[in-house]
Amino acid sequence: PSTLPLLLSSLRTIYLGPPLRKVIAKLLPFLTYGQTAFSKELAENFSSFVKLQNLSDCESPESNKTRRFVLMDTFVQAAIHLPANDVCDSLRTELIHCGFVSKLIEFILVGAPEQPPTWTAALWSKKTNILRET
Repeated sequence: PSTLPLLLSSLRTIYLGPPLRKVIAKLLPFLTYGQTAFSKELAENFSSFVKLQNLSDCESPESNKTRRFVLMDTFVQAAIHLPANDVCDSLRTELIHCGFVSKLIEFILVGAPEQPPTWTAALWSKKTNILRET
């Protein structure tokens, strides 16, 4: 049996200081053991607790952070530091399937221009422009 449900429950109810959050963030993906069901559960928690519009709160002083924020911050740190291995790849797959990655892409692209500015051609060398025209 996984310790993931117990840890997630604890994260919702207790306050963790920054050093312990970092340790848990690095450990969290491995508590799924690469199993789809546990990875899906963790991915759904990411989607539920990571509010993209509030990401800037990660930079607020520690004294202003609520339990809900602490959980979000732990998930954000876990996502940032996912190493390349099969266990974490299972979590990545579930983050894609639950729509978290799509929401993140939409958030990043808000306000992004659809076309490059007209002056960007000046950034390319003449040789590059010649190759582009052929």
